Amino acid sequence: KLGMNNPSATLKVRLAAVDQLTRLKHAKVVSCLSRALNDPNERVRAEAARRLGLQDKAGATRYLRSALLSRRNAKTPEVLIAIFEAYRLLGASPSIQDLKSFDRWEKEIQKEAIITLRYRRKVDTVEFLADYLDMPQPANVDSPTNPPASYWKGKVERWTYWIADVQET
Repeated sequence: KLGMNNPSATLKVRLAAVDQLTRLKHAKVVSCLSRALNDPNERVRAEAARRLGLQDKAGATRYLRSALLSRRNAKTPEVLIAIFEAYRLLGASPSIQDLKSFDRWEKEIQKEAIITLRYRRKVDTVEFLADYLDMPQPANVDSPTNPPASYWKGKVERWTYWIADVQET
């Protein structure tokens, strides 16, 4: 009702509405923030996700998961990073199955996901992260089916960016 789904409402008004919603901790607030996760503007969606991290864990994680898996947010780093920040504020983590896009994410999003996995103390977390311990390289350097060198350079750059976090997690 605070302009979340009103296209004529300005961005500033919608951001202010999200801010006002977080003054209380309540199931109705979670419901309103969940609607803000569908806003056309990524800044509003990111703020709504962050503010869900200040709500009740049981109610908020359901909507965070939905936002994490949303195709709308798949290529929106600001929103994905906010989702992982919210999970951490709640002392929670998404399931490993919810990280199926990990290899396609930018390195900053990958790092946030890795740090958030610290709250998931399960064997599948260790198995997931174990695949990323070694520096990426082709199995057979001389194979003609290998991707180009630029592919491997990008993978090593990402790996270098977050390997310390993998080890710590």
